Amino acid sequence: MPDGDHTAVLMPALQKMLMQADDGKLLRFPAWPRQGNLQFRLHPPHRTTVEGEYREEKSVRLKVDLPRRSEGLVLVGPVER
Repeated sequence: MPDGDHTAVLMPALQKMLMQADDGKLLRFPAWPRQGNLQFRLHPPHRTTVEGEYREEKSVRLKVDLPRRSEGLVLVGPVER
């Protein structure tokens, strides 16, 4: 019988694939596959909201709600598979 709690694992895993907060920096797309298109809105630490869109192997749009945090944004990935 399938367990209904799998979404409790799936959502944080997808979020970690899109963005990770580490040592005061935000790592964008650390584990997202190149061919995966998406639109996202995430809430990393320090009351920050990050919205973006990734299409055709490039970042199309990125908006960080706190300008002081956008300076610390590290662009990493997406990884090749």
